[in-house]
Amino acid sequence: MPADSFYMLGHNGQAVAMIPSKDLVIVRLGQTLNGGDWDTARDLGPLVNAFPDNKPEARFLGE
Repeated sequence: MPADSFYMLGHNGQAVAMIPSKDLVIVRLGQTLNGGDWDTARDLGPLVNAFPDNKPEARFLGE
């Protein structure tokens, strides 16, 4: 996970992750009852890594 990542965990596995360096917000609204199959530590990293870094294009003064 990028160093600028932060996330909020909610009731029954709901989550919001924000990664400014990738210009990315991920929202999970599904419920995870009784342990379920969703694991934030395991599942969020590969999902975030599927998106490229948001690198601004180089610009020169006077353009």
